[in-house]
Amino acid sequence: MLKDFIQWLLNTRTTPAEAAHVSRSTFSSPTTFSGTNSVGDSWTNNLVTGTACSDGYLNISASTVESETSTGTMLQVTTNNFQVSQVASVSNQGLNFFLPIAKGCSFAVNGIRATSITVRFFETIGGGV
Repeated sequence: MLKDFIQWLLNTRTTPAEAAHVSRSTFSSPTTFSGTNSVGDSWTNNLVTGTACSDGYLNISASTVESETSTGTMLQVTTNNFQVSQVASVSNQGLNFFLPIAKGCSFAVNGIRATSITVRFFETIGGGV
């Protein structure tokens, strides 16, 4: 009886290859948040707003624009926990940054002199225990 039980355990164990396959997450396309995709010479709050549906990363990208009065672009992401900013002083330059964000955390993208503003959310791969 003990021999049969040990054999059953051996037959039903998960191999390392099976365990790796099962733990692999399913790819999900990034979520794109909609909002205002360009801003001129006036600082503007809440260009894009949203809430993270799970733990992951926000990706904010834009292109800089030059105005008649000034050059320089700034994008800022604010949440109730932190604020992150990126500045570019050259026109026709791309801005692109990632930042971690927790599930349920709301955010707002603010800025000045930017175009093609895109905000995407990438879910964290895996999950852990």
